[in-house]
Amino acid sequence: MAATRAAAYTWALLHRSREIQKEMRLESIRVRNYRSYGDSGILRFSPGFNLIVGSNNVGKTSLLLCISAKFGGEPQKSVLTLPVPEEPLNPISRVDYTLSASGTEFRRVVLSAGNGPRYFPWPADTQHNNEAAPHVLSRILDAENIRFSITASARQGLPAPEWRQETYPAMQLYSAVSGNSTNPMLVVKVDLPTKSISHLNQRTAAEPSSDFGLTAAQILMGRVYRFNAERLALGSGTYGTNTELASDAQNLPEVLNILQNNHVRFREYCDLVREVFPTIRNVSVKPHPQGGGRAEILVWQVDPALQRDDLAMPLLHCGTGVGQVLAMLYVAKTSDQPRSIIIDEPGSFLHPGAARALIGILKRLGKHQYIVATHSPEIISELSDASLTIVRWEDSESRVEQFPRTTSDVAGAALSEIGAKLSDVFGFDNVLWVEGQSDALALKAMLESIGKPQRRTAILPVRDTGSFRRRIIAEVLYLYRTLSMGDALVPPAVLFLFDREGRTEREIEDAIRESKGMVRFLSRRMFENYLLNPEAIARLFNEVGAEHGLRTTVADVEEWLRVNGGRHCKGQPEAEAFSEQWLQLVDGATLLENLFQDLSGAKLEYRKTTHTPRLAVLLGEVDANAGKDSGIPVLVGGSVPA
Repeated sequence: MAATRAAAYTWALLHRSREIQKEMRLESIRVRNYRSYGDSGILRFSPGFNLIVGSNNVGKTSLLLCISAKFGGEPQKSVLTLPVPEEPLNPISRVDYTLSASGTEFRRVVLSAGNGPRYFPWPADTQHNNEAAPHVLSRILDAENIRFSITASARQGLPAPEWRQETYPAMQLYSAVSGNSTNPMLVVKVDLPTKSISHLNQRTAAEPSSDFGLTAAQILMGRVYRFNAERLALGSGTYGTNTELASDAQNLPEVLNILQNNHVRFREYCDLVREVFPTIRNVSVKPHPQGGGRAEILVWQVDPALQRDDLAMPLLHCGTGVGQVLAMLYVAKTSDQPRSIIIDEPGSFLHPGAARALIGILKRLGKHQYIVATHSPEIISELSDASLTIVRWEDSESRVEQFPRTTSDVAGAALSEIGAKLSDVFGFDNVLWVEGQSDALALKAMLESIGKPQRRTAILPVRDTGSFRRRIIAEVLYLYRTLSMGDALVPPAVLFLFDREGRTEREIEDAIRESKGMVRFLSRRMFENYLLNPEAIARLFNEVGAEHGLRTTVADVEEWLRVNGGRHCKGQPEAEAFSEQWLQLVDGATLLENLFQDLSGAKLEYRKTTHTPRLAVLLGEVDANAGKDSGIPVLVGGSVPA
């Protein structure tokens, strides 16, 4: 029985998560004749996060005003629309919207519109009679997804747009008979006390403007929030019983006053605020000092346990971003239905750490749709998997390009629009793949020690170098290219640099040929062969052996290498230590292991992952003091000499 209940509960959660994904969101807009936009074309927005990127003064804020339907009549002025000063302008700015909602969300919209009849256009594929009415109603309220298409038009000189429908019906669940004043309608009544919706047994014809889909779409657009860097007067307001934050957030004191009565949920909300602003210990609402039935939001930067509300600061006196964050987190935390939330340049009212914390919280809470306009590299990096819209200024107007997700190439293009590079965000522009972890650490340490750090190139170990020995090298290279240059936001690979150890000359030639030069090999057998310097080895030995009281000299190391070096050179015992042939062919790693064993009386062990990087640093210091080049391949201008 318990298992059955658990299964039922799991099914309910899955069903609910799917329902949330299909509930209200903005699917697309098209902007025409507004400010710098002649015709944006259809711009589509994904569930979850959407990034809008562009340099200053290219039209990002204008686009956000259109997305939130907060625009007025401001016709585009350009050489094309105004070839001569006397040319009349088209006075109407317009934006076409497509929204989507589930039948469950649409039911809430029907109830929220209050008492009174509702008129739904009758489906063209169903005969208009009372017997079919229950089926038509359930077809709407049980729908998984309903699209609404509406248009907002603003005439020049007017501050706000008017709503109308360019297509009939506005609700695109089905087609309907249209075109005159005898459009057949389904008439629905609402009973608010019981929250019931039922059809009326009557056949009705009405004007297209009676289509409730137009009203529903306006209500859904009213649930779109926009936050920008302006100081919002949110610190005080009237008391009330409304728990839904207004789209302009002006009733924030009212909703927070109600929320603080739910102690657990309010504490969770305050914890989220503290994640963004660690200095804020608490938030509270109390009667305004001037009375008049008004409430005031207080921000606590002192321990609430002190019970000193007289030391709490009115929100009005706090920094610009605090009010915006309080409002955003309220919507994200408390809204039972998904909302569309627009954030205009969070980096302009939040420092980078706070902005990253806010984005992290919004990701964690999920459910809502976010449209974020920014030119902050830090925020772009936090939203590296978001769909991307790039706004540019071309030919005296705003032009828009969209990408379903941010790849390395797309990110590079987006960052170039704001004068940044991948290295500004991720620390490097490209990747050098090497044999293993010790080689990667050693090469980086060596380059640092000799004053040639690779600030824009990451040096990373491949997962399985053995794959590059086999005949599947083409497939392996494809995987790494996909990681570095495809859908993942990882900088592109410069090349793959491997040891010669265990590979025949034929295998090496095949790998270089098949990779078209992307795979190269050290001229010596392995990386450790570049580190066989007696002075550097002696210094490492003395560092490692210090805790055991063990020491050696440069002369002792050099003598040991001359006596024992030949037997570590496979197939070439006659090679003289320190000769070029010996440096190329000796097994450097095994040689160092045996050297440490012999000179320490088996008390010290050479550990490749820790000692090789340190030895590389010591060699760099030794060579730098001597004014010599170590001979280790150094990345210069994106290439590695073989």
